[in-house]
Amino acid sequence: MSTNYQRHFGDPLRVAETLSSAGICWGTLTVEIPCGEPCDECPMHDGEKCDGSVEKWLEWLESEASDAD
Repeated sequence: MSTNYQRHFGDPLRVAETLSSAGICWGTLTVEIPCGEPCDECPMHDGEKCDGSVEKWLEWLESEASDAD
């Protein structure tokens, strides 16, 4: 039997799918960009709008964490 964590977040792809389908804002998730603030520094921002695609979430999840974390 699997745990809820394994079911919903078993690997980076599954996490990316869950976050993308839930429409979760990266700034809200990480508390790095307060709601309503400009999104230019957000890794999900493509220069025009938020791109919360599975691919974009997966790219961020698999990137190196910054030392500021």
